[in-house]
Amino acid sequence: VGMGVLYAESQTNLRRAEAAEREAAREAETATRTSDFLIGLFDSSNPESTSGETITAREVMDEGAERVRDELADEPLTQARLLHTLGKVYMSLALFDDSERQIEDALALRREHLPEDHVEISDTLHQLARVTEKQGDPKRAVALYEETVARYEALGAGGVDGLVDTLGNFGWLLGDLGEMDRAISYFDRALELVLAVDPPDEERLISLYNNRASTAMNRGDFDLARQDLDRSLELARRIFGDHHHQTANVLTNLGVVNSKAGTPEGAEKYHLEALAIYERVYGEASPDVARSVGNIAIVYAETGRFDQALPYFRRSFEVQEAIYGPDHPNVAQALTNLGLLNLQTGDPETAV
Repeated sequence: VGMGVLYAESQTNLRRAEAAEREAAREAETATRTSDFLIGLFDSSNPESTSGETITAREVMDEGAERVRDELADEPLTQARLLHTLGKVYMSLALFDDSERQIEDALALRREHLPEDHVEISDTLHQLARVTEKQGDPKRAVALYEETVARYEALGAGGVDGLVDTLGNFGWLLGDLGEMDRAISYFDRALELVLAVDPPDEERLISLYNNRASTAMNRGDFDLARQDLDRSLELARRIFGDHHHQTANVLTNLGVVNSKAGTPEGAEKYHLEALAIYERVYGEASPDVARSVGNIAIVYAETGRFDQALPYFRRSFEVQEAIYGPDHPNVAQALTNLGLLNLQTGDPETAV
């Protein structure tokens, strides 16, 4: 009986080892094919390949998406990985509908060709939740985040990294939706998971402290907000330097907390520094630039400098409409701000 039990255990262990070996081999092959494909794709932007013509990032992405679908139809997992990656890049370019299409297709492929509890399915669900949130569909985004959290939790230790990122992003959305206490609890839990590792991942700490501070200040807890932002700014300047978008994110929140706490002079300084970084990193038109421009406009309006506020409010509206289209909540907010400013400056017709 003892030998029989040992034999059964050895067979189970052998099957696990063989499965792990197959998974490792699949991962290695997929990584190699992914690397080769991306090298070939970006070689298409080489001046020697384009006869000296300049092509945009959007054109490279569009060509890549088309080639992934045509050339990798017989390699579904490689195709899924590349579609997932393309979806992330489209989202970073604020091309949210294109991003959603790639990620939806990646999710369908992974669900068809991987076990239902595979971590890559959770990763793609998380990405879909993020782009859905960006598109201004919070109800669907909440459902996707909740499903993603449950999946990462079920994976145990193998899902901790994804769980931390999802809790942070979900907390941000919940704060936007006014569920402050629930949002703070998600940030607390994510921070607890990160700080349990020695040494902790400091880049994640920056993001989590920054996001918890945003929610804390909206809840009126300025002490916690300032404490988190001081920690975050120190880490950001040390790790990324003074001209990085992560540093700008912290400066933005410091501007907001100063404004809410009744110190607009400090708010203006932080927002102007943040805007300069965002413009350096992203150019003239990006969601972060639009948000930063809007923050500066609000500071000017709150301190009675309406003539200075107006061009900033207009620019914020124009950038957001160009990015999101006319029917997005962010565009509605920008229009509301413009209306209120025109009312304050004695132009009710334009305000209406």
